[in-house]
Amino acid sequence: MHSTTARPRVTLLAGGACLIVAGATLLAVAVGVRPFPTVGLSVASAVLLLAAACILALGVGGEPGIAGASRIGRAALIVFGARDLVGLIVDAIPIGPDAYPLAIAVTSALSVVFAVAALVAGVFVARAGILRGPARWALLVVAVCHAIIAALMLSGTIEVAWFLVAARADIVLPGLFLLLGVVYLSLGLAWLPRRVSAVRR
Repeated sequence: MHSTTARPRVTLLAGGACLIVAGATLLAVAVGVRPFPTVGLSVASAVLLLAAACILALGVGGEPGIAGASRIGRAALIVFGARDLVGLIVDAIPIGPDAYPLAIAVTSALSVVFAVAALVAGVFVARAGILRGPARWALLVVAVCHAIIAALMLSGTIEVAWFLVAARADIVLPGLFLLLGVVYLSLGLAWLPRRVSAVRR
């Protein structure tokens, strides 16, 4: 069992808050609620997602990251957190018609990389045992859902594409990021020190 000094309270609070805002922003873009330009919202959510991953992986204020001391787990978590930002950068690169096959190959390869990174991060977070309860397994659940959606998107069939559109797959991951943030934030709040006052009668 980990001592109370090893509990990443601030890490979970900061990382969870970033995930909540990032997930809510992505949901707003997906459902068409856009008080600000879509590009600005997309960039903001991507930066917040990466910030959350870095905070959770490395820890803050001397606290351990949620993947423990594993360099592989920490690196995988950061790579997964960079998925949206890397996607925006790739999409912003101007390409000609002749480069479309290469662009599709690069995009597909990145999808695989991020899916694998998410699964690896989820496994190492669960193995580290820093977190407890649902928070210990939450990232792995998100990673499995992400991998399933990525596999469906890579299938390239029209039927699958229509299924993803009908099922509103574009809101699944933002919703999961939001829920993941709530889970981490809740655990961080639960681990905050409380004043205990003894009342004698």
